[in-house]
Amino acid sequence: MRTGKMVTQHSQAFSFTRRTLVLGWAQAGVAALLAGRMGWLSIAENERYKLLAESNRVQLTIIPPRRGWIVDRNGKAIANNRTDFRVDIIPSLLHDTEAVLASLRNLLTLPQDEMDRIREDLGKAAEFQPVQVASNLDYDKFAAVSLRVPDLPGVVPASGTARSYPTGSAVAHLIGYVGAASAADYEKTHDPLLVTPGFKIGKDGLEKTMEGWLRGKPGAKRSEVTAHGKLVRELTTRAETVGHTLKLNVDIGLQEYAARRLGNASGSVVVIDTLTGGILTMASMPGPMTPTAFPTVSAMPNGTCFQATTICR
Repeated sequence: MRTGKMVTQHSQAFSFTRRTLVLGWAQAGVAALLAGRMGWLSIAENERYKLLAESNRVQLTIIPPRRGWIVDRNGKAIANNRTDFRVDIIPSLLHDTEAVLASLRNLLTLPQDEMDRIREDLGKAAEFQPVQVASNLDYDKFAAVSLRVPDLPGVVPASGTARSYPTGSAVAHLIGYVGAASAADYEKTHDPLLVTPGFKIGKDGLEKTMEGWLRGKPGAKRSEVTAHGKLVRELTTRAETVGHTLKLNVDIGLQEYAARRLGNASGSVVVIDTLTGGILTMASMPGPMTPTAFPTVSAMPNGTCFQATTICR
């Protein structure tokens, strides 16, 4: 005959009560964890998620500063700015590259060699680096692309300013030129301005040497957008600070005259004011299609001039 522990009504009630308490405490623990987590997210992490939500709703756009003019001793423009309509591509935002390029080719009537150049630039560019599709566009083409932006992810049409040199190659070796910042330039400072479409920095000559003086400070524009990036309304705009004007001791009329006299011959002309030692002309011809290197002009404060013979404020 098999004997065992006798199960009574009292023992069953005790066992049930014990299990109920264990389950109750487990539920209370889970509830406490959930309540603690919700409290942490809503209080301690409130600012972080508020900023994330704001970034989904509000788009911040950097406004590149207008570059300071370079003028001669009489205030005549040697380098100034003009309005420029352009279209760029941000590689990291592209989804269907070939479809986007095909649309842009039709809208902008781009030749095959330009399409090959764009594909090559996209292959070499870093994800954050804008690739120029076209610049100096007429307004009709610019507007046609702007209207189709929601269907062209990665395409950034923009109007801004471009550098202009009224005297052309007569000052190419002296003034230098500007160009888009390279990946190496960005890695040095991680300044978001450097990867803003259309922004240019000095690459050679005085444009490079006096970059800090000519650049200016960027502005910013806040816009409310939908989840698909469609503009709802403009919120606030902070205007950019225009770069400083750089006044040279050079006489641009004399500079152009020397360049014309040299023509296509290889040579250079330097005219110095014997009374002050100031350089009136520094021409080198033939002028390059892409400006070549020019000796760096060092910043040497001397009263109101960086270098008494070349640059004066």
